[in-house]
Amino acid sequence: MRCSLLWPDPAQRGRLEGIRDNLVARIAEAEREGWLGEVEGLWTA
Repeated sequence: MRCSLLWPDPAQRGRLEGIRDNLVARIAEAEREGWLGEVEGLWTA
């Protein structure tokens, strides 16, 4: 049995990349501002 979640729909690639890019930007902002709890929370999300 295979899990369909392991194979994202190729049509969703742009959306997933956008989510990833937003997360990276939020982590960078939190690090820049010294929001250490936020950084930790974003890394574990």
